[in-house]
Amino acid sequence: MKLSQLTQLIRVNFKDIKQHKYLLGATLLILGGFFYSQNISAKSLENKNTISKKLIIAFQEQNKNDSQNQNQSTSKPKISLDEIEKQISLPLKDNSTNEDDQINNNLKNQLSDILVGTPMENMIEPISKQDRTIAAFLVGIALKESQFGKHSPKLHGQDCYNYWGYRGKRARMGTGGHTCFDSPEDAVNTVSKRLKTLVFKQHRTTPQKMLIWKCGNSCATHSPTSVAKWVADVSIYFNKLNS
Repeated sequence: MKLSQLTQLIRVNFKDIKQHKYLLGATLLILGGFFYSQNISAKSLENKNTISKKLIIAFQEQNKNDSQNQNQSTSKPKISLDEIEKQISLPLKDNSTNEDDQINNNLKNQLSDILVGTPMENMIEPISKQDRTIAAFLVGIALKESQFGKHSPKLHGQDCYNYWGYRGKRARMGTGGHTCFDSPEDAVNTVSKRLKTLVFKQHRTTPQKMLIWKCGNSCATHSPTSVAKWVADVSIYFNKLNS
């Protein structure tokens, strides 16, 4: 073999070896990654199995302990899930409701002291549910206009429950062109609605400012004495209830 041929052969073999070297390296890298991932998966599965076994053992031990405790003690029965859900679903105690009830009871007691024994006695309950200022006007105006119902409009001899001189148009109208209400509750609710407009929207919060109830838009046609008397009489129980 000539020297040139030998040199060419060596170059070819070296090139093949170099190419095989790269292929071998790539193959080893792939195989290494595969075995590593298999090892990780195996460890992960082993950890999961271990955790599952521990949870099962812990659950079994808990059930065992619960069973033993239940057998040993009857003074503290285990609370069922249904009972727990019932307790959770109970509404929270609302302190504001208790305060409102107390205020309502105080007003009702004051109304009873004033109205028991009068035709307005059966209106104590619905009046006590009103705002205190509205309740004070209901009582104060009723004293002036009807002596708490002793002098009030009638329809066919029947009481119209109108103790405030109220003149709202209805199918049933009593003497003097006054409204005839269907019941004490109807009377209180209807008159209260008008008072709320005057008090909360027009800011007529005192008997003096409420003179529109007596005079309408103007007291020019009323004597100063009658105007002052109306304010004074309404103020008697208005001030007592609204203080």
